[in-house]
Amino acid sequence: MTPKFWSIPTSTLSAAELAEKSTILKQRLADITKRFSDVRFATSLAAEDMVITDAISKANAKIKLFTLATGRLHQETIEMVKTTEDHYGLSITKVYPLESDVQAFIDQYGMNGFYDGEEPKKACCGARKIKPLNTALLGADAWITGQRREQSTT
Repeated sequence: MTPKFWSIPTSTLSAAELAEKSTILKQRLADITKRFSDVRFATSLAAEDMVITDAISKANAKIKLFTLATGRLHQETIEMVKTTEDHYGLSITKVYPLESDVQAFIDQYGMNGFYDGEEPKKACCGARKIKPLNTALLGADAWITGQRREQSTT
């Protein structure tokens, strides 16, 4: 069987509706940068995040971009950072976990221990995502994420 790769879904919005949504997004970004002095955008380089990156670039918004370089990213994701930086002429800060935190996880659970249950999964996320995210947000007034409403419990 030939694998089916993901492709951009066909939009049901008209060109005018898309333009209106783009304008609203740029206005929201402008409002955020007026209200807050140190705005940071956590990008995973997923489709939703690329829409926001495009809007930040087109609006020339003073928003710092960063990504969590967990040490477990696919090579294509790592390459997408450079591709995005080159395309938009901006910089994406790579935030790495502390080597000691990753090593402590590996010592306790093994390299792929996050597959073994909820506790090791939380420990891995704590070391590779949560602690680096907290570090990346130190001093920020506002944080933007591409997470969709239905992806959050809040």
